Amino acid sequence: SHLLADLQHTLPEFSIRIEKTLVIAIVRRWTGLVIAASEELRGQADLSVQLKTKRIVPSEKTEVMLVLQNNGRSPAENIITILNDDPGYTVQSGPQHIPLLPPGRSRQITFQLEPQVSDRFRLGLTISYDDRNQRNRQLAFGDMVNLLQPTRDFKPIFNPYLPGTPLRSKSQLFFGRKQLFNFIADNAGGWSQRNVLILIGQRRTGKTSTLLRLGQHLPDDLLPIYIDCQSLGVSPGMGALFHDLAWLLSDALGARDIQIDVPPPDVWQVDPTGQFQRKFIPAVKALLPANTTLLLVFDEFEAFENLVQDGILPPTFFSFMRHLMQHSEGLSFIFVGTRRLEEMSADYWSVLFNIALYERFTYLSEEAAIQLITEPVAPDLIYDDLAIDKILRVTASHPYFVQLVCYTLVKRANAERTGYVTISDVNAALDEMLSLGEVHFAYLWQRSSHAERAVLTAVSHMTNRELAIHPEDIVDFLQPFGIQLPPTEITAALNQLVQREIMREVTVGTNTLYELKIGLVGLWTAQHKSVSKLHAAQPKQSGTNGTAVSAKPRLPSKRL
Repeated sequence: SHLLADLQHTLPEFSIRIEKTLVIAIVRRWTGLVIAASEELRGQADLSVQLKTKRIVPSEKTEVMLVLQNNGRSPAENIITILNDDPGYTVQSGPQHIPLLPPGRSRQITFQLEPQVSDRFRLGLTISYDDRNQRNRQLAFGDMVNLLQPTRDFKPIFNPYLPGTPLRSKSQLFFGRKQLFNFIADNAGGWSQRNVLILIGQRRTGKTSTLLRLGQHLPDDLLPIYIDCQSLGVSPGMGALFHDLAWLLSDALGARDIQIDVPPPDVWQVDPTGQFQRKFIPAVKALLPANTTLLLVFDEFEAFENLVQDGILPPTFFSFMRHLMQHSEGLSFIFVGTRRLEEMSADYWSVLFNIALYERFTYLSEEAAIQLITEPVAPDLIYDDLAIDKILRVTASHPYFVQLVCYTLVKRANAERTGYVTISDVNAALDEMLSLGEVHFAYLWQRSSHAERAVLTAVSHMTNRELAIHPEDIVDFLQPFGIQLPPTEITAALNQLVQREIMREVTVGTNTLYELKIGLVGLWTAQHKSVSKLHAAQPKQSGTNGTAVSAKPRLPSKRL
């Protein structure tokens, strides 16, 4: 189209001869063809298929899963997917029907079959669909499926998973976090102009496990000193605190075969801040190679707020820390905590934290989550692809929930005396997973506002939790139960749940929809929380004249 436009622009330069007449005719013809093709593409759906289960455990009712993606600019409608007959398997499912698949969206489809071979077979599909330009478009798909075979007699499987417990430095359960290690290495060194980093993450996302491994993943010129703030403050006063910090520094140096004497407790009582900044820190630096940066890593830093409020530490502690960060060379700081650290910074550290670098501590990558699922128990326990996909969907790669699921599945495999895990095993173990994780599920619920609880309850009890939901759908669902929240409150609750990584945003056209990110949270809410109980617990609302509010709230935008 660009070439045609350039040619049209230069047409006046042609002489009035037969060449100009021919060129004009050709340009008009090709311009029409290009416009027609462009219009067709604008109204065309473009479906692609991906086989998710390339490795399965054979059984009389084996499930295979595929993902159908619409990469076009038009919705695909009336999609019918048929599993082709083949000598390698017996089809046990009828055609799958999807009424509508918008542009940019995907849907999972599942078929049941019984393998008739022992090693592998070719799975074939025929797909028909309509779009704006054409009815009954056809798409053929095929891919190989490998059957997992027993390789040994069963023997008990060691269960390495420890849900909720920080992983020690030599644990074989730690995977991923390379991006976070690179962030710290790039910004905490002596060459960097910033010496304060803040890591924010939700509870049980593996923060402590990662911090305990900094020494293994950072350059040699960075010496991390891990400080568990919850272990400090046993004895009151600044002297006891900095005496404890000095011992933590001494232990870190000892791990590098560097010895330093820590003055006795009474020495720290006279001038604790001066002893730490002007005497002990310089003595430590003198023992280290040149250009080494001491990296003080404060885990659960919010604990200091409680120590000050309880009178165990004086408020001047924060002033000294601010002074130490601003006037110390070769000294960097990492503060690690939950969202409360951000709230705390507004009161105590607003000026200093404005120059700090923030990094969000999120869940594991899909690759790291799959490693955590499969590698610690290989080759004694093998997961088929559908089981792995199910685990990723219900956990969103949250490290605590992945470990919780895997702990339950290894326990179940030993009880069943099997070396394989299928999606049926995952589904059968869900209730036990919810029971084992009860404390953390209850914690998430307690940390939620009434509006957030209403949203979670509505989403969890809706017919199909796997579909993205418009805020107005939640209003409509809650209305018959007498729960009436203002539209702004529903939207604010959804955004807060997105921030907490319990839900996620999905953009479809001009609409912002929402869906559950952690499937286990939805399952627990549906099992333990009812809309009627939520109605009984909701705050009393009244109008300006004291009467109950009964008008149905509406949202301005339209759902699909």
